[in-house]
Amino acid sequence: MNGALRDSGMNSVLPRNVGKLIHAIEVLIIDDNQYMRKVVRNLLVNLGVKNVHEAGDGIAGLEAIRTFAPDIVLLDWEMPLLNGAELVRIV
Repeated sequence: MNGALRDSGMNSVLPRNVGKLIHAIEVLIIDDNQYMRKVVRNLLVNLGVKNVHEAGDGIAGLEAIRTFAPDIVLLDWEMPLLNGAELVRIV
């Protein structure tokens, strides 16, 4: 297979450069629901994302953004204290 990164039983074949980008990306999950954070983390890890960080509320999420400078933030819109819309405005 030309430039195949992997064939993980799901018959997904990614070009090597896409796989490298996925492995290098930093993702931050901000959600007050621990179960949803776990589900999203598992999905990202199964896709090949190696650097996944979590925050349990908007305030912790804001601090995590400052600390980790993630490439992507997956943000719950409805949270106590600092909701998603307010966090986006601040960032």
